[in-house]
Amino acid sequence: MKILISSKNSAYTVGSVGGAETSMKLLAEKLAERGHNVIYLSRGDSVFRKKRMKEKGVRVILYPFIRLNYLKKMRGWPRKIAEGIVNRINYKRMDSIVKSRVGIDSVDVVYTYYELPVLRYFSVLKEDEGYSYKMIMRMAGLYWYEDILQNDNKKNVYENLFNTVDSVNFISDGIKKLTYSRAEEMGMNLNFQHHFVGDIGTETKAGNRRAKVSDEECFTVLCAGRFSIKQKRQDILVEAVRLMKHKKQIRVKLIGEGDNKNNILNLIRSCQLEDIISVHPFMKPEQLQDEMHNADLLCHPCDYEGLGKIIVESMTRGLPVMVSNVVPLNLYITNRKTGFLVENNPAAWAEKLDDIIENSHSLNSISEKAKEYAGEYFNADKNIVLYEDVFRKMINNGNK
Repeated sequence: MKILISSKNSAYTVGSVGGAETSMKLLAEKLAERGHNVIYLSRGDSVFRKKRMKEKGVRVILYPFIRLNYLKKMRGWPRKIAEGIVNRINYKRMDSIVKSRVGIDSVDVVYTYYELPVLRYFSVLKEDEGYSYKMIMRMAGLYWYEDILQNDNKKNVYENLFNTVDSVNFISDGIKKLTYSRAEEMGMNLNFQHHFVGDIGTETKAGNRRAKVSDEECFTVLCAGRFSIKQKRQDILVEAVRLMKHKKQIRVKLIGEGDNKNNILNLIRSCQLEDIISVHPFMKPEQLQDEMHNADLLCHPCDYEGLGKIIVESMTRGLPVMVSNVVPLNLYITNRKTGFLVENNPAAWAEKLDDIIENSHSLNSISEKAKEYAGEYFNADKNIVLYEDVFRKMINNGNK
């Protein structure tokens, strides 16, 4: 099969990316490993130069891109005019690369995310120019829902595109339920032509929980993720630490970037927790792996989640996890068996953290059970078979 995987940004570029882009990169590499012709297309780091390379069998094409944040000093109608010009230039650049370098006429499957620019481009290209590829959209979160809350005019755009794609890949049963419930709340009529549930998982090798040097050593908590206005809830963790009776025995590292970062920094200062909670910028995978190896617990407070790449990787590595009791996390984490579930309020988080510190001897058992579960359900070498089967069926049998 010839498969084109495309996203706005990718893990092949320099900047910060999330679990979705990391998973799509892994999917590309696993498909290439099994002999498929795989191309990954995304925006590059340069405004002027395209970049081509091959990594683990994947042909990577990064097209030049002008970012709208270059226009941040502009206001009013001059900015709108400039944005329109920039968007047209970026569109033309992408279109040129797709038609001259990708060989789009021989592509069997286009796999993309629900990001509007990329999703709309490949949907319109297929419809207007008659290409025969199957369009498969990854559904890993609810950004589309948050986007519509900010601009109701986008509701019909998302609805039409969602109903146009050949198949939707829900990465968990939980995100499938959330998608339908949020769409119903919005009054959207979703009628997907085909869908399947599954995620590539991780190829992280199983590890062992670190051994503490002494009882006097501080208990280290890691929390890595976007500082987003919605979804991620680092504020709950900060408030929880303030309420803990064992807060002198804990050190917390918050890692990431995002719109809500300054608010979290201000909250840490107002709670006078600067000596306990430190905030760090986005880290490359190798750095983050070192942090995970040296931590005692991963905390992931959130209002909802797609799957939680950092959670899956932590479970595989033997790092115990403590997460919000929300869908879909509570569908694969069993409290006090494969991790810890806690209700989304600071008092509950503080109580649970105190309890974990007091009973840290129980973490070894939880670590082992989590590794077993992750090895069974989040193994990329096993999960790639699902994608191959679905892609082949889509190509050979349509949507039936």
